[in-house]
Amino acid sequence: MRIKSRTITLLFGTLDLVPNRFQRDRDIFILDPSTWEVGYIDDMKVIDLAKTHDAERKAILSDYTLICKAEKANAILADAKVATAMVA
Repeated sequence: MRIKSRTITLLFGTLDLVPNRFQRDRDIFILDPSTWEVGYIDDMKVIDLAKTHDAERKAILSDYTLICKAEKANAILADAKVATAMVA
């Protein structure tokens, strides 16, 4: 299933409007992807899982987080009315 997005052009640049089914309907997130990065807490490591018959099973284990490099470059329009969200 492909998520449909829209692109709008404003005075300061182009925005991609992408629906997100995991957020509330009345919130609008304005995110600049260039200001986010993935930070690894622990390096990736391979661990052995339980052996079943002749198969050797392994898992890749890693801890990571999302880091915002410029908080002021992102925004949220919270508790927007439906009419406001349609205009934005």
